[in-house]
Amino acid sequence: DEGPRATPTIAAGRVFTYGAEGRLSCWQLETGAPLWHVDAVKEFGSQKGFFGRAASPLVEGELVILMPGGRDGAGVVAFEVATGKVRWKATGDEASYAAPTAATIRGRRIIFALTRDALVALQPLDGKVIFRHPWWPRGSATVSAATPLVVDDLIFLSASYGAGASLLRFQERGPEEIW
Repeated sequence: DEGPRATPTIAAGRVFTYGAEGRLSCWQLETGAPLWHVDAVKEFGSQKGFFGRAASPLVEGELVILMPGGRDGAGVVAFEVATGKVRWKATGDEASYAAPTAATIRGRRIIFALTRDALVALQPLDGKVIFRHPWWPRGSATVSAATPLVVDDLIFLSASYGAGASLLRFQERGPEEIW
């Protein structure tokens, strides 16, 4: 597929790229030398979707978080920054085009991933799902591409295709809908 679509992520002297064909790569920032790569199609059965793969990688501490939307619970996957080794996998959700994001709420670090079907809140270190909140544009040919915006304990979601927007308040048992 022609691309790329995902924005490169730069952290810890490395550049992380995710191509439309499903290749997650890690490059040394200073020289451009390749350090490691993972083929998400081969490893996880990542599906192409309408426009290939487009969610940018998120670096959170020593982990690179990606949404390949693959089989066997590989909806969201964390890789070790240094090696590309899989640290954890979570959800069976298909990928969206929205990048995962991280926020600190009430002193706790949380990953938010807007998958094709839901907003998923995860613990960064082990991928344990805190909650899964169904939210998506209606219809089969739709796209969720806007990264969730988190300010304090509020989470803003938006998408086209009739979905509109929602404002949620973080709660452990699941978000409270403000509007």
